[in-house]
Amino acid sequence: MEDVKKDDNIIGTLVNSLIDSGFMVGKLSWKFTKWCFDGWVNLEKPKFNILFEETKLYNSNKKNKPILKKENHTNKTDVYIFTIPTGLSILDFTKRKEQIAQFLHTDLQHIKIENKNNLACITVYKDDAIEYFYEDYQFQMTKDIQIPLGINLENWNVVYWNPNETNSCHLLIAGNTGAGKSTLVYIILTYIIQYRDDVDLYLQDVKKVDMPYFVDAKQVVRYNPGKDYADETIAALVDEMNARYDYLTEKKVRSMSELKPKDRLNSIIYVVEELAVFKYGNGKGKDAKFFEKLRLILEQGRAVNITVICITQSPYSSTLPGEWKANFPCIVGLKTRTQEASKVITGDYELLTNLRGRGHGYLLSPQKDIEFQAFNIKLDTIKKIVEKNKKTDSEK
Repeated sequence: MEDVKKDDNIIGTLVNSLIDSGFMVGKLSWKFTKWCFDGWVNLEKPKFNILFEETKLYNSNKKNKPILKKENHTNKTDVYIFTIPTGLSILDFTKRKEQIAQFLHTDLQHIKIENKNNLACITVYKDDAIEYFYEDYQFQMTKDIQIPLGINLENWNVVYWNPNETNSCHLLIAGNTGAGKSTLVYIILTYIIQYRDDVDLYLQDVKKVDMPYFVDAKQVVRYNPGKDYADETIAALVDEMNARYDYLTEKKVRSMSELKPKDRLNSIIYVVEELAVFKYGNGKGKDAKFFEKLRLILEQGRAVNITVICITQSPYSSTLPGEWKANFPCIVGLKTRTQEASKVITGDYELLTNLRGRGHGYLLSPQKDIEFQAFNIKLDTIKKIVEKNKKTDSEK
């Protein structure tokens, strides 16, 4: 009888152990399943909760954080779309751009935050250049000639160049092939043609391929492809400059800015692409006359609102001597392949060699040095704007 009781006790103990083990296995299985589920979910939405908690990106009750609604990944971008909780705005996201960039393992130049259909769209660019398109921005004609160049990478405002400012009159654009020089020139010319009836353009298109789209625009007074007639074009500009000084003498003022608005003449912008084709030769070469006239315009053009833009892909001391660079108060330095070129343009051996290219550069001026990303523009946009602002038959 005692043996039977012992057997019953053993069986009971085994049953209880199995039940306890079952509960334990079930509990562990539930924990494991929950851990796996949480881990899986944490790959998606919850990982951003950590970011939002650390950056306090939530509304006053701390319950409504942004929710990841959709994400899309391509070879070029990662796109994350979030709700914007009540009480917050897209500005709350942009204020935390640096933390968001760090969280997504990228840098400020490769991330864009914008409001799309009342959702916060965060785009991470995988390639070497984030693009800001000219077409996406609205500009206007202002009292001063404010020409947009791109986006300031420090505060994300539009960067403008004002050729009528005393310390910003002439502009040098320098960088290697592929750095974005031609596109930057397109932006400048397109803006002038679209918004500025008070600017005349003299275009020296040495390479014959960079500025033919603008020939028919009403602002283009002279277009000279190649180099053959460059002396004639610049001589005409010097004659115009001298005539303007005679005009100032007649009006008894020292500069165009002192005239009444109704008496002022159009500003002139003279664009030379590519400067390196003209051989300086210490003032003794075959292009000596061209450089002498260019020097006169650089030194005397400001008072009569004549501005020079020179572009070069060979920014070396043989092409751009120090005394010439001193005549350009504003310089756009784009990517260079050599330290020598970076040094000639900016005085710094490393500044331009570390740029990405494709419009990433610095606007160097007496006021401030600004790192910026130049706008991009579609060729169709240029053609449409020129077509809307073509010369009439009487102007041709």
